[in-house]
Amino acid sequence: GYGAAKHALVATAVTDDGDKLIALRSVELDSSSGGPSFLSNAVYEHMKELQAKFGVPVTHIWLDAANETFGDDIRLLFRKNGVRRVVVDPCYKGKITGRIVLTQQLMNKERFGILIDDCERLHRAFSQAIWDPKSHGKRMKDKTGTVDILDAFEYSFNNKDKVLIRRDFEEVA
Repeated sequence: GYGAAKHALVATAVTDDGDKLIALRSVELDSSSGGPSFLSNAVYEHMKELQAKFGVPVTHIWLDAANETFGDDIRLLFRKNGVRRVVVDPCYKGKITGRIVLTQQLMNKERFGILIDDCERLHRAFSQAIWDPKSHGKRMKDKTGTVDILDAFEYSFNNKDKVLIRRDFEEVA
């Protein structure tokens, strides 16, 4: 999100053969005292750290932001720093049940991995998420940020869902 003080960044990778989804890093940021460029700079720094640590390029950044200027801010910062091959676009927000079922299927088939040391918050969020009893098909919003980190995780592979879905899965995404 762009206007909120709290933000979630999650990085994932899909193996070249499309067999596995791996959660690489999850972080939460508080931008309430960071100024207008705080979030763009944080995204840029995290991208550099990921590329250095894993030795593979970041190719996509999917934003959960209604404010188009946030994407423009990131693109401008990247261009200014010579980064030209990263797609920065709004994420696709498909049905939440489809995103959750796909993640569960990947877990059940042992096609999901998580780097626990770098994804502590995401790991904790998986165990804290519950359905909202008042609203069918929505997660319960709480003050822990569970929904935000899980949404960021699901959005992080939003353009790879068809690659991850195999013939033995019902297409739900």
